[in-house]
Amino acid sequence: MGRLKSNGRLVRRSPLSTFLELELLSVAAEGKAAGWQTLRRLTATEKRLDPQLLDDLLERARRQQDVVEEWRARQAEAAFRSG
Repeated sequence: MGRLKSNGRLVRRSPLSTFLELELLSVAAEGKAAGWQTLRRLTATEKRLDPQLLDDLLERARRQQDVVEEWRARQAEAAFRSG
């Protein structure tokens, strides 16, 4: 159904489709990192939270952000070059 949009491409994906999907992943990874960071700050007063686990989760989210940003930058170049 998504391919029936008026971008002139009914059979294959628009070059911007992957770029927009990566933009969404970038925002999601940023939000996840912000959530872990918020919980990490609460470890000083909330003893049920494990600071090391939250540090690990935050580091993983930051690595994911880096990977998605690398892919997004490459896709942006490809999408706007072909457009």
